[in-house]
Amino acid sequence: MGNPPVITASFAVDKGRFGDPIKVYLAAEHSTGVMKMVAVQVTQVGYGTYPTSWSYLKPQYGKKFVGYFQWNTSSPMAQMMPEWNNITMDITVIDTSGNQSKAVVLPYQFVTGAHPSPVLPAPFDQAEMERIGWIRVDLVNPYWL
Repeated sequence: MGNPPVITASFAVDKGRFGDPIKVYLAAEHSTGVMKMVAVQVTQVGYGTYPTSWSYLKPQYGKKFVGYFQWNTSSPMAQMMPEWNNITMDITVIDTSGNQSKAVVLPYQFVTGAHPSPVLPAPFDQAEMERIGWIRVDLVNPYWL
């Protein structure tokens, strides 16, 4: 099947308030193929794993991209989220032949008083960082089930 895409860097803040957008920074490249989509699978303590969020890449990102995926965490399924509720985001890049990159796993915790304003690491510390796609997951408050 060939060589898979490679995620060369990733970053996201590890805590924030429920309802605030999360920017998940990702850099990936593919030396022999064309990247087609990014898959994000969210797992939440007390709830489980949500259906995968798929972001199809624009053609200009087929060989290489550096940017972020935005997740607006407000959800019609949860008016609020319990304090200290933990999630993980399992992220892979898939090419047009179905080859998958190795996954990166980013933790996140909902904390009411958190106001993250991170210092972004390279290569994400550029002035204009492009939004590559969206993460579409509607969280559920596990205590309301």
